[in-house]
Amino acid sequence: MNTCNLNINTRSVTSKLIAPLIVALPLCFAACAVEPESRPDDVKADARLKHCNVSPNGETACFATFTEAIAQATGGRITDAPSGPHSEAEETAFVARVRALEHERIANAAGGVTTNALTVLIGTVYKSANYSLDEQTWNFLQNRGCDGDQRFSDFNVVNLNTGPYTVSDLNDNISSFHSFSNCATVLWNDWFFMGPATNNGVPVVDMPSLGPAFNDQASSIAWY
Repeated sequence: MNTCNLNINTRSVTSKLIAPLIVALPLCFAACAVEPESRPDDVKADARLKHCNVSPNGETACFATFTEAIAQATGGRITDAPSGPHSEAEETAFVARVRALEHERIANAAGGVTTNALTVLIGTVYKSANYSLDEQTWNFLQNRGCDGDQRFSDFNVVNLNTGPYTVSDLNDNISSFHSFSNCATVLWNDWFFMGPATNNGVPVVDMPSLGPAFNDQASSIAWY
């Protein structure tokens, strides 16, 4: 039984070099120790709003199209993201544009220029394989990208069976994912990074299909 209700955490002590089962209990205790004040789901269960953005503080906004969601997620920098079936070339071009925003943010930060915290997209998970935009998508936002040290996660969601993800039954409903902003991703079959993990726990940038062993199985996520 899950007794914690933690959404996105930063800089987890989880290491991909340590078996998930070994670190599960310390992670649970750490999460419980900093459990935020509980709150109800902050998104209306509207089937027309299929594309959601989760901000660094856990607030969620959902939109009718992926195009609208990405426009909000990037602070209006990308307003023409694909909204439905599209070619591989269009997908490649879109991914390159999102990743370019992080490079620009890093360059700006080096020059002392601050940017909107909500413009950093670290990853998108899709309810269908091959990054299908016809089904529900969730975009995860942070105020920075990942640091590239894959021994420890930079951000994570310990339990997809909590709000706001329960609004669209995201738990056990992910079929593909993209990582952005220097991040790579691992999904676990169970809460608190327990059970089997994608790619044997080694973070990867994207997976167009999680395969039969992991399709519609993920209950926790970490970005490295």
